[in-house]
Amino acid sequence: MMRVLLVVPQYHPNNPKAFYYVPFGTMYISAYLKEKRFEVHSLNLNHYSPGKLEATLAETKFDAVLTGGIQVHLSCVKKVVDSVKQHDPSILTIAGGPMVTSHAELVIDYLGVDYGILGEGEEVTFNLLNAIQNGEGVSGIQGIAYKNDGKYIETPEAPRIADLDALPLPDFEGFEYSYYLDNFEFDDQKQVLRDQIRRSFVTGSRDCPAKCTFCFRTMGGDYVTRSVDNIVEEVRYLQKHYNVNQIELNDEIFSVNKSRVYEFCDKIEKLKMPWSAQIRVNMINKALIQRMKEAGCSQI
Repeated sequence: MMRVLLVVPQYHPNNPKAFYYVPFGTMYISAYLKEKRFEVHSLNLNHYSPGKLEATLAETKFDAVLTGGIQVHLSCVKKVVDSVKQHDPSILTIAGGPMVTSHAELVIDYLGVDYGILGEGEEVTFNLLNAIQNGEGVSGIQGIAYKNDGKYIETPEAPRIADLDALPLPDFEGFEYSYYLDNFEFDDQKQVLRDQIRRSFVTGSRDCPAKCTFCFRTMGGDYVTRSVDNIVEEVRYLQKHYNVNQIELNDEIFSVNKSRVYEFCDKIEKLKMPWSAQIRVNMINKALIQRMKEAGCSQI
């Protein structure tokens, strides 16, 4: 089985203690590959001094290194890719995230990676790595981009993951989530009515039903949700293993389905945990706001 390293780049090299958003996409891919029995190693460079990546590459022989992010992360992702290629050009480099999905050819050229992952990463990354380790061609893998003899190739879009509940929880342990919660405090946590804040973001859906012209639809515009029970399962896990005492739902618009919000309120209320969410002003009413407040919502 391939030995794979997933790397979270150092986002703030000039201020290593600055808050950063944990890349849940990378954490989901890590958990998914582990579930598929790949040998997965994780490295969050935000938790280490310079030189950690080079030391890790020297200690362990990897077949592939995966990294990625959004557009503003291009330069720090390139540092990861360059370090890998300088250490051993034979290691496959794979990048994903909105930076690749939005401008795949441009970004692949800039980064110099072997493959780009387009859209959702779990199944596409597994399919790509599985084909490579079995010595199969990759031209039939949907949702990837790469160069072949200098020619840019982009395969057809991969199907969306319809059942998000079937995915494993993000790989919190692999990316040192306790260290993250202990050392990187979000500025607006001081606004919440609790002294010792350990806040976690939770993703309850993917994409957004709105079609705002200013927003790039990374996943194609199909809105897919997790069940409320599945979300609450993750919240309980975070409570138990990481002493999380506040959550922020980072769905694009949490109130798309009001009955789902009421169901969430009924179930999260029992955990007595403050929470917050993003909501569009024309998708809420007074009754819903009141119920959310009763259930522990402290911020919108």
